[in-house]
Amino acid sequence: MDRDILTTQFVALCFLIYGGFFTAFVVSTKGQELSSNEQRRAEESFNQNLPSMVDSAFSVIGRWAWGPCRAVNARGNYAYVGNGPTFHVLDISDPASPEVVGEYLTDGSVHDIRLRERLAFVAIGRGLLILDISNPKLPSKMGEVEIKGAAIRVAVEDSFAYVTNFPGLLFVVDLSDVTNPILRGAIPVGGKIPSALAAKDGYAYVGNPEFPDLALIDATNPDSLKRSFISLGGWGTSAFVRDSLLFVGTRGYSGIRELKIFSVSKPASPNLIGQVEIGSEIRGITADGARAYVTTRSLRVYAVDISDPSQPQVVSMFKRTLPLSIGASAIALSGDQLLTAYFTGLLALNISNSDSLSEAWFFPTGGSARKVGLSHNLAYVASGYSGLWILDVSDVTNPVGLANINPGGFTSDVEVADDFAYIVNWPIEQDEATRGLWVIDISNPKQPKILSQYVGIARFSQTRAPNALAKSGDLIFMTQMPSAGNDSTFEIIDISDPKEPRRAGVFVNNNFPLDIAVQDSFAYLATSDQGLKIIDWREPSLPTEITAILGSALGVAISDQFVYVDRADTFFVVNMSNPRSPSVLGKFGRNYGSFTSIDLAVSKNHVYWAERFLGSIDVSDRLNPRERALFRGRGSGRGVAARQDAIFFADGNVGIWVLKNELITSIEGKDHVPSTPPERFQLYQNYPNPFNPETTIEFDVPNKAEVIIKLFNVLGQQVATLYKGIVPAGRHRINFDGSGLPSGVYFYRLSSAKGTSVTRKMMLIQ
Repeated sequence: MDRDILTTQFVALCFLIYGGFFTAFVVSTKGQELSSNEQRRAEESFNQNLPSMVDSAFSVIGRWAWGPCRAVNARGNYAYVGNGPTFHVLDISDPASPEVVGEYLTDGSVHDIRLRERLAFVAIGRGLLILDISNPKLPSKMGEVEIKGAAIRVAVEDSFAYVTNFPGLLFVVDLSDVTNPILRGAIPVGGKIPSALAAKDGYAYVGNPEFPDLALIDATNPDSLKRSFISLGGWGTSAFVRDSLLFVGTRGYSGIRELKIFSVSKPASPNLIGQVEIGSEIRGITADGARAYVTTRSLRVYAVDISDPSQPQVVSMFKRTLPLSIGASAIALSGDQLLTAYFTGLLALNISNSDSLSEAWFFPTGGSARKVGLSHNLAYVASGYSGLWILDVSDVTNPVGLANINPGGFTSDVEVADDFAYIVNWPIEQDEATRGLWVIDISNPKQPKILSQYVGIARFSQTRAPNALAKSGDLIFMTQMPSAGNDSTFEIIDISDPKEPRRAGVFVNNNFPLDIAVQDSFAYLATSDQGLKIIDWREPSLPTEITAILGSALGVAISDQFVYVDRADTFFVVNMSNPRSPSVLGKFGRNYGSFTSIDLAVSKNHVYWAERFLGSIDVSDRLNPRERALFRGRGSGRGVAARQDAIFFADGNVGIWVLKNELITSIEGKDHVPSTPPERFQLYQNYPNPFNPETTIEFDVPNKAEVIIKLFNVLGQQVATLYKGIVPAGRHRINFDGSGLPSGVYFYRLSSAKGTSVTRKMMLIQ
């Protein structure tokens, strides 16, 4: 059997076996997460091969499905853009104001787009999607064909589409009936990431940044493909065909990056006719008339004179500094505009004078959703290299992007209070100017403004960790870790003057900090190697560690006197009524393969955790916490925030999910009967307690029953009947407003018609 076929099958088998571990490893090496094509494709292939899993306790009620921009094509006044899993149509007739006029949620990350007549052919990871764009404002599905692995490039010619995938196959798709596309042939092309693809007259040209030379696939008989190789003197990173010319971006064995031009007047026998050195790895190529344009990994765009293809010459170069961050992977021409896809958005260049490229406009895309902060009807999303996104979530079923602001760097956490948002960045490469704390004025959320930056004292190497933030009053608490083996910092920053943040104190320790929570005068620092550290900061200039527990902690959250800690294999409920002597109240074992930080959020006796998945833990009985629900999105979840029964789940490159926790019910509303009814009749402690003037009471009934809840004062006199009626098996909740009652201690009693009763104490403070 062909050695490359065996190799490809072995790689695919290993990938399927170790997919879960490999994905976790990918996201744990955050410094390389988005710079390695192989890691990114591997993670997405793993994700695409897992169906979305929704427990009955979670229901999807809304979504903001924006992510990285990896694909673009254009025709006339419209640009067709991949924005995470969303296919966007932009009206670009006014270069000063591009506008989204149409969209289609593909539910798979958009990697490539090709246009033909009224159709768009879209590689969406799990396959090839065909959209009708005859009305650009209403793109609609025409057909789809599944591609095993992860489809990453597509080329279209006559009645066939050619699709490459991870882990290294070329597929031929018959488009005779676009409503029912059919797979005809498939063949290994060498290497696992065939990111260079072009086709002409029944021949496909495929390059790979990991496999030398260019694969030439004879697809004139689509049911019997044949393969040979063309020497490139190195690796092929991108490809494009125009008329009888084939352009290939190459990385030579000596490290030289070149644009090579082949004549394909005889498609079966490409002939090298010219080449020119380019300063960086070529990611995308297009050409028109006497000019070719290439985009590179180093964020540069080059214009190349090809009036004489045998002697191509670079005539101009453009580089936009931050916040592009990740090099372009796609490029398209539209009149005098050159459109280039970057991870953080779509950049348009004016090429009316190709000897002097200039920026025309920039359209930001979603990036990688990491953490979520909520304030009123707005959500603030820390979006990695895309900075901070502000969403209007007044209608949770339809979150709308209001604004994006990007100071550069990788935004890993966000805190929101009053008219300010606070974000923390780690740097791009070793650019110290992009890291640290940034203060954003959000008094007008449609026009956020950067007020100030506080860099901090850490000095970074190439290794990064997920910096974290917490806020208390006029203080921000920020963790920064420079590199493995160096001292990490926990800094206290005075933001009483948001225009001039200043250091109030610093705690330095050789640990690996992942998360932080603050309450009263104590900070709870989750470190993967030294457990949960409790730090007394009553004197901010001298933060002092008073104790540490658990040995390892990946995430932490706090509510009232209880701290919730997760370390992937075990979830803990810790009593912090005395922070100097914490005690574990309850715990349960779990294992979801976590290798990085776990984000936790607390709402209504539920703790939500995000680490690839989203989970819900019922802590109404803190001695016996229970896992109640699990949701598997389509990305790699990293952040969660909750408000009432709505949960906002930051799912990496596929945006934000808004979910409803059906376990949180009220007597007045729809009751939920869990798949496993409660084992006993139980009344829980009200929360908050003490309260003023409202509180919540929850209770379990194992079977359908008539119940009554009464309120008594300390003399045993009945004050009120809070509820009376028949309820199904399950957990229920009522809200009690104590307005009009004097301050003091009260007792509430739950009784059933069968004579069972439970009583608890509450305190009202007016």
